[in-house]
Amino acid sequence: MVRILSPDHLKRRIYNEKRSFHPEARGTPEKNFEEEISLLKDQLLRALVEVDNTQKRAHKEKEDTQKYAISSFARDLLGISDTLEQALEASPPQNDKKMDF
Repeated sequence: MVRILSPDHLKRRIYNEKRSFHPEARGTPEKNFEEEISLLKDQLLRALVEVDNTQKRAHKEKEDTQKYAISSFARDLLGISDTLEQALEASPPQNDKKMDF
């Protein structure tokens, strides 16, 4: 799962970078904005990929549900057909008309 950072979290992160005691880590405001843009682009791409994967997963689950619903329905019909055949075989023969299934 992708964790999307809130704008407040990003602001605190940049602020803490500016207050860092390491001079090379402080950076210029332009650098901080570039880093923020880079982070936001990365988050956006990850979110888009996650949405795409979710859509694909939902589509596959829908197809699987339809496929297995049909096979379940067919299996139920076979059970009913077997029961009807057994009932006809167990019933006494009728002289007037015989029904074949």
